[in-house]
Amino acid sequence: MESEEESQVRFNRRALIEATIAKIKADNERERPARNARRWKAERDPVEYEAQKDRQRRQYQNGADGPVRPYEKIIASTADEHQQITKARNAAQKAKARAAMTPSERQADNDTKVERRWVERRRKQGIPEEVIQAEFIVYIQERDARRAMEAQAKADDAAMRDGPTYGMF
Repeated sequence: MESEEESQVRFNRRALIEATIAKIKADNERERPARNARRWKAERDPVEYEAQKDRQRRQYQNGADGPVRPYEKIIASTADEHQQITKARNAAQKAKARAAMTPSERQADNDTKVERRWVERRRKQGIPEEVIQAEFIVYIQERDARRAMEAQAKADDAAMRDGPTYGMF
């Protein structure tokens, strides 16, 4: 037989479980619309949903240069041909992105590539990471100093060319 104390503990545990279950159900019901987009799409009118997708596709296509696809479809008969077409497509995309860059963005892009290659060469040589990081800081400082000297030389040359006596001797 069960004692009064055991009965009370079981009753409290049961009440706690029921309260927790009720709280979980209430939370799920409250968060349901925001939490599950797929269920929301399935519950709405499919005709209206397709019309909305078509409107969004046309709106996006007006802002895009080409067709609205998550990728550019590659038509190839062999794996090698597919790989060649992929490389050409990626090169064209990078060239297009690079053409849209400002000179400072282009310089930053070049710097990033050069820095990455510089670090990779050092790692292949087996140089410890701490030494690479220290040399990298010096490398960047030297590059910036060299660019500053080049900019100063260009500015001096431009000032000389703009002078009234340029080309008289």
